[in-house]
Amino acid sequence: MKTVSENMTKLREVHLDGVNLSSVSVLSFSKFAHLISLSLYDCNLHGEFPMNIFQLPNIQVIVLSDNENLIGSFPDFHNGSQLQTLHLYGTKFHGRLPDSIGNLKSLIELIIERCNFSGTIPSSLGNLSQLEVLDLGGNNFNGEVPATLGNLSQLKYLALGGSNFIGQLPATLGNLSQLEHFNLVGENIKGQLPSTLQNLAKLTYLRIVDTGLTGELPFWIGNFKLLESLTISGKFEGQIPSSLGNLSHLSLLKLYGESFNGMLPKTITNLTQLSYLIISDTSLTGPIPSSLYRMPLLTEIWIENNKFTGPLEFENVSSSPLSYLSIKNNHLDGQIPISVSEFPNLLQLELQSNNLSGKLQLEIFPENSELQILGLSDNNDLAITSWSTNSSVHKFDTLLLSSCNIGETFPEFLKTQDEIRYLDLSNNKIKGKIPSWFLNIGVDTLSNLILSNNSFTGWERAQLITLPWKNLRLLDLRLNSLEGSLIVPPPSITHFFISENKLGGGIDPLLGNLPSDYFSKWSAINTEITKENKSELKYMEGGGDYYKDSIVIVS
Repeated sequence: MKTVSENMTKLREVHLDGVNLSSVSVLSFSKFAHLISLSLYDCNLHGEFPMNIFQLPNIQVIVLSDNENLIGSFPDFHNGSQLQTLHLYGTKFHGRLPDSIGNLKSLIELIIERCNFSGTIPSSLGNLSQLEVLDLGGNNFNGEVPATLGNLSQLKYLALGGSNFIGQLPATLGNLSQLEHFNLVGENIKGQLPSTLQNLAKLTYLRIVDTGLTGELPFWIGNFKLLESLTISGKFEGQIPSSLGNLSHLSLLKLYGESFNGMLPKTITNLTQLSYLIISDTSLTGPIPSSLYRMPLLTEIWIENNKFTGPLEFENVSSSPLSYLSIKNNHLDGQIPISVSEFPNLLQLELQSNNLSGKLQLEIFPENSELQILGLSDNNDLAITSWSTNSSVHKFDTLLLSSCNIGETFPEFLKTQDEIRYLDLSNNKIKGKIPSWFLNIGVDTLSNLILSNNSFTGWERAQLITLPWKNLRLLDLRLNSLEGSLIVPPPSITHFFISENKLGGGIDPLLGNLPSDYFSKWSAINTEITKENKSELKYMEGGGDYYKDSIVIVS
């Protein structure tokens, strides 16, 4: 064994990524004096990492990422270090970055995201002339971003998110001519985007979110001809520049910010490579260009919580690749065109909280439609109807039909919905008893049932005690006129709302008295505690045991 141990000390490379080393002392790695490469990614390491490993004469690679219980700090780095790769992502390394970090002249990748480093960034970091990847995000750094970062002439990847940087961005960042990926987060970074950033001609990824940067989004942002992903949020204001239409390689575009106003530029439809579009929480108004729905590669549109107006226009969409279309919480008006059913690949359609009107027959969606989620709630002038009680309606996973003027009769188009998982019929003025046939709908699938704020008086099925839905998690029966005994939800229930009804019949005598007999079968109350081969209920168990599931009961 002694010989083996001696031979181990001569190891040059140790690569044990993903191996559980929780029982191994990290101090044991300090014996490997000849190490060139040490990679211990996601090894459940804990304790304090030995500083001397950073100073080994031949060490080139140190990868310790995703060891969340590993602590440590940096030593003083000496001249002549051969270290090229240093990854500490997701560890508890802490302390300040030493000025001597500028001595790591061979360093190519420095990734210390999601650690506990603090203090200011030393200006000597700009001495790392070979550095290509610099990720400082998710730490507790403060002070200004040093202007010397502009000296990193080989830098391709720069992430400055999630720290406490202050002041303005240095104009010298425009010198990073090789930069491809730039991620900036920090609410205390003020001022405007330096115009020098337009020189970053090789950018493919640009993300600037939750900063204190102000002013209009500059027109020159359309100069990034290679840009593939653009995310902007924060305090930017004014109109979206039409130059965005010049980003011919853009596949992802996300725009957030309540101070964005004006109309969406029509040039956005020039982005023929676009596959994912989010425009959310802005003050943008005017119509949504109808050609947006026909873009050749666009599969997801999320235009939510804005002020867009005008009618919906879905023309010539039979070849559209769209799978997800959400335009909820805008000011759209007019009728929903029948052509909405012509999207061949649409899985999710959400049009809630607009000013849509007219009638919509669910039969317009063919039985072989791909549509799973349909959201039409809170369009107060929209009425959901059915051609006849015998017609066949496409089977949905989710129907959000709150405030849709369904009428006083329980909707019979639900008779075919035996795969429904989420159903919201609240606030529709439906009267009378809930029909017996409805208890056969979604017996194995229904998880959320919202029937609140109608005029239901009870259940048509006589002597109904227990509801049949095996996987029901949420049941909302508030604000109705339910009478008689309290119904029993299935054991799977976690949220049960029954307030503001006319229930007065107590609990069915077969169920016993509240609380223990009524709640005893609910999984949110049951425990997996076993004592002497006997299972007990958590709400009856003393001590510090927690519920298996949370539960909310409102009565």
